[in-house]
Amino acid sequence: RENGKTLQGVPRRVVPAGQDVVQMPPDEIIKFHTDEKGSLQIHYYSQIISHAGLFAVPLIEEIVLQLSENIGEDDKNRLNVLKKALAWQRTVGGMRL
Repeated sequence: RENGKTLQGVPRRVVPAGQDVVQMPPDEIIKFHTDEKGSLQIHYYSQIISHAGLFAVPLIEEIVLQLSENIGEDDKNRLNVLKKALAWQRTVGGMRL
C-alpha cells in the first residue's frame, strides 16, 4: 500500500531464491485485491498470463478460488466470468492447430 492505496504490478525488487515467505491472512488478501471503493481488482492478471507460461491458468484459477470465498455477490459474478474465460483458455490452449 502506498498512501492508503494498493499498488498491483511488478515489484521494484526481486526476492532472492531461498527466502522465507509468509502466507497473507484472508483479510489482507482481500485488501490487496480491492480498491478504495471495495471493488475487486486484479491488475496483474495480464502479466501472469503473458509471463507465467503453462503455470498461468492454474495460478489465476487458484487466486480466483481464494478470492471467491471472501467477497460480495457482484464480485463473485465477475470472478465466475473470469473462471469461464480461463476454462476456455485451458481448452483452446491445449489444442494443436
